[in-house]
Amino acid sequence: MKLFHNPRCSKSRTALKFFEENNIRIEVVQYQKEGISKQDAKKIVNNFDDDFRHLLRNSPLEDIHSDITYAEKVELLLQHVEHLQRPLLLTDDDCQIGRPLENFSTIQELSRYFTLE
Repeated sequence: MKLFHNPRCSKSRTALKFFEENNIRIEVVQYQKEGISKQDAKKIVNNFDDDFRHLLRNSPLEDIHSDITYAEKVELLLQHVEHLQRPLLLTDDDCQIGRPLENFSTIQELSRYFTLE
């Protein structure tokens, strides 16, 4: 699992704390410093089940059409990494935005950490 993390973001810090407190091994990617690899961008696009436009925040790209191609989505992520939603958790078969943190409950490996009321 990879957590795309921005230490300046309180939601992202909360997510990181959740993983640390529960001794869950993750790879932390400080994407604003390190960027994201093309391989990760492809995996994000493939594994994110919601509208692609939700992956980018506070963006001049809000007028992105939902019918853009897979390749265009990958390139937009790579070119505008500073607008990536955070925290973003990427697994082999899923990708979730942790706003709120409970969104991670849909990831099979994490579901036991969240109780449904």
